Amino acid sequence: MLQLGLPHINVMTKFDEMTKFSNCLAFNVDFYTEVLDLNYLLEKLDEDPSTSKYKKLNAALVSIIEDYSLVSFVPLDISNKAMLLKVKNAVDKANGYIYGGNEPQDVQTLLAYAVGAISETEKTSTLDEYL
Repeated sequence: MLQLGLPHINVMTKFDEMTKFSNCLAFNVDFYTEVLDLNYLLEKLDEDPSTSKYKKLNAALVSIIEDYSLVSFVPLDISNKAMLLKVKNAVDKANGYIYGGNEPQDVQTLLAYAVGAISETEKTSTLDEYL
């Protein structure tokens, strides 16, 4: 079988509904978007009797996701222009559009685009109203 690596992004849609259900969430919004340490989620899943029977499966999935840094989400609220712009930029970065002919061609700028040099305050500034 032929396996091709394709660029993709994970978009967390319906983020405008987050304000309605934020009191029901076990963790802050940034935990779900950044997916940095899933062991906290694993502990939470083990507390629930319906998911505790899948303890080994959940642990294996958490291990794979953390070992390869497979998951992060870009939040999307269609009424928030800043979030729409971040999703557009993430899509452009994934499909290589940031290296188009209209962009600066010096090495430092290209590396900054590739790494996605965004400060933590820029990341969380659009999420502040949902926290």
